[in-house]
Amino acid sequence: MCTPQTHTPVSYADNSKEYTVTLPGKHAAYLYGTVTAGWVQKVTATVVAGDTGAVLDNYQTTYSVAITPADKARKILLKFEAQIPDRGLQPSKVQHKENIVPKYAVFYTFYAEDGFDNDEHDTDFCISVLP
Repeated sequence: MCTPQTHTPVSYADNSKEYTVTLPGKHAAYLYGTVTAGWVQKVTATVVAGDTGAVLDNYQTTYSVAITPADKARKILLKFEAQIPDRGLQPSKVQHKENIVPKYAVFYTFYAEDGFDNDEHDTDFCISVLP
């Protein structure tokens, strides 16, 4: 059951530019997003269980992914980048918000900015965690 007691806040690793969301055991996650930018946006999501993982990596082609429940907790590592003309892939500036609906869900929303117009929503990416 999703409760404030089982919720783990998002963490950030400056060296890898990755955000970590913990997916508790016996919980599912639904990842989805939208892009409003003129430049290509890239979100890389890596699901890690113990010392193994799987990468969900697409350029504006996959808009949603469902992760089924597992017995043990897993981590979802997120990296946000934008294809900047003449500079290649660059890290995006990211803000995030967490919302808890006691007993039902935890929602993580990420807002990524590529630096072109500073509107803070070039990529909106969400993770819904459900028991």
